Order: sequence, then C-alpha cells, then structure tokens
Amino acid sequence: MTDADSERPRAVDQGTDEDLVLARPREVIAYGTVNTIPWTIQGYVTAPGPDAKWWLHGPVGPELEFLLGKDGWFGGGGAGTRIPEGTEFTASVHFFGAFPEIVAWVGVASQRTDHLEVRLDDGASHRVELKAGPEGFPRFFWLFPPRGATGAIVAVDADGSELQREPLLDTQVPADANVGTTVNAFGYPGGSPPPGWPEDATEYARGEGPKWEEAFYLHVAEFPIYVLPPERWEGYSMLSGKGSTGGRAITQIRFVYLDAIPSPRIGLAVQSRHLDTVRDPEGRDEDVGIWFAGSSIDADEMNFLSRFLPRDEFASLIHRRSPTVGPRRYLGRVDIHALHLNASAEHWEYKEYSKLRLLRIRLPDVDVTVLGWGITEEQIIDRASNLERLELGSDTLQRMSEAHAASTTAYLTDQD
Repeated sequence: MTDADSERPRAVDQGTDEDLVLARPREVIAYGTVNTIPWTIQGYVTAPGPDAKWWLHGPVGPELEFLLGKDGWFGGGGAGTRIPEGTEFTASVHFFGAFPEIVAWVGVASQRTDHLEVRLDDGASHRVELKAGPEGFPRFFWLFPPRGATGAIVAVDADGSELQREPLLDTQVPADANVGTTVNAFGYPGGSPPPGWPEDATEYARGEGPKWEEAFYLHVAEFPIYVLPPERWEGYSMLSGKGSTGGRAITQIRFVYLDAIPSPRIGLAVQSRHLDTVRDPEGRDEDVGIWFAGSSIDADEMNFLSRFLPRDEFASLIHRRSPTVGPRRYLGRVDIHALHLNASAEHWEYKEYSKLRLLRIRLPDVDVTVLGWGITEEQIIDRASNLERLELGSDTLQRMSEAHAASTTAYLTDQD
C-alpha cells in the first residue's frame, strides 16, 4: 500500500440527504493505492437546508467518505466523525466482494489518542499515525489490515499506554456486493435535534414534528392501515417497520405477529401499501396451478423470512446474485369477508419454502399483503378475514399499542 504517490484524484460528488446542503464542498484529503487499486478519502461538511426538518435526519457537520477505485468505481461509503462518549475512536469498516483481499478501516480518534496500532495475533504489529483533517475535523486515520487476520486495533496515548482496543472484523461477502459496518457507532438521544442542528423549543402536538411516528404513523399515512387485532393471535403483535420516499411520504406500514420471542416457529405479517407503489394484480385465472420460476423476493418478504430461517440459510438466500424465493404457484383467488367488505385475495405458495404463504388483497385505497409462515391455508384465510382498519382514537389502536409495548419489552428482556 502506498499513500499519495500519484496525481491527486478529483473529488466525486456522492450527493447528500434530501433537504441538506453542503456548507463545505467535498475535497480529497487522502489518497493512494492498495493492492494496486486506487482509493480516496473525501471530507465535506453538511448543514440543514432552508426547509429541512431535524426529525427526518441525523447529525450534520463534518463527514468522511472512503471510495475504492478511480472515481469510486468499486464503491465505498461514509465514515462518521463523532466519537461516542467513553470511547477513543470510531471507524467504518468496508469489505468489497470484487476484491476479497481488501478490507478498509476509516475513522477518527480522540484527543487523548497519540496513534493507533494494528496488533495481530501472530505477533506482528503496525503503527498507524493520525492525520490532521480539514479545519473543524478531528484527526483521522485509515488502515488496510490483512484480510482474515485476527488481532485488534489499539488506541495508544503519548506515554505508550493502551487506551482502548477493538477486534479486527471479517465477514463473507458475495462477489457482486459490498458490505460495511461501524465500530463504536455514534448515537444521540431522540426527541431533540441531533448534533449540528439548531435548538428547537417548539412544543409539538401528538403526531406533529418529531412525534410524526406516533400511533403507528396514522397521523401521516395517506392510505388505510389494516391489522389483525392482537386478541386474534396467540403470541406477540408489533409494528415491524415502514416504507417511505425521501424520509417523507409513508408508502407502507408493516406489522408482524410471532408465536415466540426470540425464536418463533410460526408467524404472520400484515402489510398495507399505498396503491401508487404496488404492481397491478398478478394472478390470472388461466395461471391457476402453474409454478412460476425464480420469483424475486422483496424487502418485506426478506425481513419476514429472516425471523424464521437459520442464519446460514438466510445468508445464502440474500447473497445470491438475484435473491429469489424460488418457484411459486398461483392457487387462485379466495374470498375474504373482512370489515363488512366482500373482497378476494390472490393466494400464492412457494416450492422452496413450503411453510411460506401469501395472500394479496386489493381494498379501496390500499393494497394489503398477508404473509404466513408455518400456518395452514385455512388459518391464513381466517386471519385475513379478521383484519380491522386501524384508526385514531379506536379501541383497536389502544389494544395494538398495548400489544406492541409488551412485544418490545419481550425483545428487550431477551437482549438482557
């Protein structure tokens, strides 16, 4: 590896979060080669834009980016410049599937830290000096430890005393993907502006401003949200996540139902999606009984499957070049008598994952998908027939809120 031994590369515009602006444009602050591949570290400063809302963003201020290849051709990612209290350094770690021999650490260190050392378990050691960043930046560093090596990154003070150590990391990366993680990630309390934002003394009402996520996003969702009432499920009921565009418009709301925490054997997911974000119905009468090969998997199915599949099997699934759930078969339409509506649902089953079933229901102003794992055809149809619309001030909202709180407590207890 060499540092700054060639012509200085140009900065590459990687864009910024919506509503943020650049208070200082990107500039190349370090560059070199690793295994003959050029790399670049860029520094820049973000600030809130004129109409930016702090509750939709994280901290603003100095930022770092690591890029591999000319103009970042092989990818890379950001690196934080804020060090969590009680730690001496933070780093982003980047793995590149196309170059499995390369792993890059990029980060910043505390004022107490004089330098870092890479100490390998085989006895080898390498000193890493801290570099002065642009004005307003903490001192930063980069290093490329041997891929697969075991050992630690150690922060050392001016007297040679060890301040902190973190183990070297490794992971399996498919050839067509990159993976990144953070060591000593920076966190901040919610409910108030993140670091770098101006103070905000506004008293927000329920559902306004930073409270927009309350009540399962009912204050902001522009489509009906459906749930299975918790008393219709023997187990845990909880919000699973949301989809949005640009951190603003909510496009989908997901709930999940599990029989046990942390290791469920059966489960259900109910997903309400804005009609503008979904495909037209796929099932046709003439296709009943036909297996369709290579059904692509979307993020919601992926999230649902991750709760049930063994870790190795799930990793194999997501590391495929084009993740699919294998062949699926259209079983026709089934009647759903829910919410005083006579609706019908597309019914699908999966050959490779025989425990997975899917019902897709088109209701006025919303598309509802019900995923089931380890439950029968009769059971998933029965659950879908008991869906209720979630509305502000309703008894259903109160019961779901209580069930969600109980499920969250169960997860936190399991982590302890």
